[in-house]
Amino acid sequence: MQLSETQRTAARLAGKADLQDVRAMQLHADLVSIPETNELEFEVSVDSGYSEIGEDGRCVYSLRTAVKGREGEHTRFDANVVMAALYALPTDATNEELKAFGEVTAALALYPYVRAAVQDLAARLGIPNVTLPVYQVPLALEDGESPG
Repeated sequence: MQLSETQRTAARLAGKADLQDVRAMQLHADLVSIPETNELEFEVSVDSGYSEIGEDGRCVYSLRTAVKGREGEHTRFDANVVMAALYALPTDATNEELKAFGEVTAALALYPYVRAAVQDLAARLGIPNVTLPVYQVPLALEDGESPG
């Protein structure tokens, strides 16, 4: 298995990055209506972003996650979580490297915080067993090679 182009691009920054802070920027959940069963299906969308790198090398990455718990056609649970990480990075980082670092390293670092926050919000609203899927980083496979 080979590294994807994105992983290769992110590698230089990943080797020099210093994670300085992680913060919740948004924690919001609604219990739209009380579920009739404990068997909800969850739709998850994840989007990442980053700020411009400062002269001091500081860059903020964010991971925005929306989760909808559905029972049939009815939405019962709706959550939005945004986590942010402050990194110190090399000041000569290119935009391509910053983007790749965010999609790979920063997203992998932030996603466990997002998962925990969604689980906590759901539990507080009485929604059991909300486990988000593992964050997947796409890999470049050689011809005929399977992902698992």
